[in-house]
Amino acid sequence: ELDEMKRTFVASVTHELRSPLFAIESYVKELLREASALGPEDRQRLERVSANAARLARFVTSLLDLAKIERGRLDYHPQTMQVARLIEDSAEFQRSRANEGGLTLAFSADADLPALRVDPDLITQVVANLVSNAVKFTRPGGRVTVSVCRREDGVECAVADTGVGIPSAALSRLFQPFERGADPLRAGGTGLGLAISKAIVERHGGRIAVESQPGGGSRFSFTLPPAGPQSNKKT
Repeated sequence: ELDEMKRTFVASVTHELRSPLFAIESYVKELLREASALGPEDRQRLERVSANAARLARFVTSLLDLAKIERGRLDYHPQTMQVARLIEDSAEFQRSRANEGGLTLAFSADADLPALRVDPDLITQVVANLVSNAVKFTRPGGRVTVSVCRREDGVECAVADTGVGIPSAALSRLFQPFERGADPLRAGGTGLGLAISKAIVERHGGRIAVESQPGGGSRFSFTLPPAGPQSNKKT
């Protein structure tokens, strides 16, 4: 009963926080568009407000996603499709961040991959989480590689980096909510992205894994089963 009360409380609070946060973001963006009426200092202050409101909005959205998962109410709308292009597009969305950080971002996919039954929005969220983390924890001059490969039990998407790595003692807890590994780059984060990604992958009947060592980079991967014979129509 206490767990259910906690889940209800988190869901209610996060839902109520979203509207005022989005209103703040909207008003600040409107003010920033009036560039001629702003001095340099005023614009800088508003940009800080905008950045912090956006950061808090992302945290609230993650909390809401986690609350939905814990209550078994995650929106799930699967389609039968080829996922290589979906994963590539999601990875490409992080390219500008990678370039800003002085990183190389590469993508590869096997040919003739089997069709999968997935919710494209949720899988996009998983890939975005993994690539964003890889970029965040890799020093300038490093490399992030996204690959999609055929496996005996389905299709594997892997995100490998040459980043700071994760201590072995932290790996077993990494997919729990609010758990975060060592952060030598002070990259920050909420510790919710991997927990949400794990829940999404498992909702698809797949599994998620990590291999890492301090200073040796990390490799996060998730494997999804192929679409069943009853759902072989591609979209």
